[in-house]
Amino acid sequence: VGMCMSIVLHPASGQAIKAFKLVQGLCGLRLVRILLEADLTWTASQNFHAFIGIVISINSLLMGFETDIDWAGWFWVEHVLLLIYCFEFLASLKRFGWYQISYKNPDIMWNALDCTIVCASVLDSWLLPFFTP
Repeated sequence: VGMCMSIVLHPASGQAIKAFKLVQGLCGLRLVRILLEADLTWTASQNFHAFIGIVISINSLLMGFETDIDWAGWFWVEHVLLLIYCFEFLASLKRFGWYQISYKNPDIMWNALDCTIVCASVLDSWLLPFFTP
């Protein structure tokens, strides 16, 4: 393990760092499997919806702060918020299935917007960094 870590942390081994990040991403797939097998009926509660509303409100405020305050921690704040949004989207997708983004759903416009924003954010924040130098 120590030798592997020294290879990953060595500045000249950019490919090793990318491989290590890819392995971490695959561990994230394990979390998706756990999410799919879990009982998430509690995500239909008013408390959960209130929590998501508060997160969205806080995120709106933070976007304003982020433009005025130079802080390295914004990177981590954005990733935590994206994790919350991904969980909320995947939980609703698990609860309702593909009906969630079906044209038969009366909330299709809101759900399609939610899906677009979450997927674009995942692509921009988590997937594209693997392919850019």
